[in-house]
Amino acid sequence: MAVDYSRTRETFGQRLAERQAIQFMLADSYMEIQSTRWMTYRGAWKLDRREDARQDISACKVLATEMLWRVSDRAIQIHGGLGLSKDLPLERIHRNARVDRIIEGPNEVHRWVIARNLLADRVSI
Repeated sequence: MAVDYSRTRETFGQRLAERQAIQFMLADSYMEIQSTRWMTYRGAWKLDRREDARQDISACKVLATEMLWRVSDRAIQIHGGLGLSKDLPLERIHRNARVDRIIEGPNEVHRWVIARNLLADRVSI
């Protein structure tokens, strides 16, 4: 939605897509989405091989929920006031993204477990 909107919305005689700040927001969102996608694939690959994937799954939960928070926040920023209206799903997505950081165990607990496993040499980087 943010990419499409930035291509069409003009402010002060210039499309949003032509502004470097918007380009950087879109690029950052793309990189975060792709990184999360590959981490998810890694966890699924380990599960397919019947390997212990708990560390990867915890890391993926934290990465994915925080990525969604940041990407939805950027999309709202690109859309301006329209991004917070009920006319678009962005406000709901962003609100739900906050909930996702809590359910299935708060991200802080997942971070604690990840660190505990690293410090106890149960997993390696």
